[in-house]
Amino acid sequence: MQFKNENDWEDYYKYERYRYEFLRRSPQYRQAWEKAKKLPEKAEKNHPGCTGLIEASEKITPYSVTKEGQEEMRLAKSFGIKQRLFDPDVAWGEMKPTHRRFMAFFALRNDAVQLWHKHKSDPENNKVGIEIDFEKINSKDALKKYIGHKIDQYILGRPEFNKKTYWKEYERFLKVGDLKTENPKMTWAEIAAKIYPNETGMAAESAEKKVQQDWKKYKKLINGGHKKITYP
Repeated sequence: MQFKNENDWEDYYKYERYRYEFLRRSPQYRQAWEKAKKLPEKAEKNHPGCTGLIEASEKITPYSVTKEGQEEMRLAKSFGIKQRLFDPDVAWGEMKPTHRRFMAFFALRNDAVQLWHKHKSDPENNKVGIEIDFEKINSKDALKKYIGHKIDQYILGRPEFNKKTYWKEYERFLKVGDLKTENPKMTWAEIAAKIYPNETGMAAESAEKKVQQDWKKYKKLINGGHKKITYP
């Protein structure tokens, strides 16, 4: 897709940030980052100048072909990221635009696109082909409609594509998760009071149960569940 300016791009991929925000809170990811952030320095000692393009979004850089670069790529792949890790202490909104673009095009969207090819009946290569009868398709527009129809049929039969996403829920999960993580001694009632300040009496008890459920969902999302979040 072509974008006229950076704002158009940022708006189109604004939901990608949820995948990254849950990912960067993952204990496993943070542990991997501690290891990965030392790799460029090691590579530079063995190959002076190899990290010069470390900020670039190209698929292949002098650093990426070193032993250390390959190790970082393996670490990144384990989290569903294409090439490199990013500092988990930097929020999506604080990342450089080039880094957000890198995450969206080479990492987060990649996982969603791959789902188009998964199919139980073909366990060896996980690919699904679309047969096109060119005797019936005689124009570019007709071909687009035909492929679109086939894709729609495929999606309707795959439950993972039909889950309704509620972005406000993700915001709440992050708030609950951050409150409990930063204040482990904080009670569920105290957290509920911050998330649902207007709930009192019986409603307050219900709110307390809600934040406990939100915490469970938050834990699931930071421990791999983020990969299932796709853009609308």
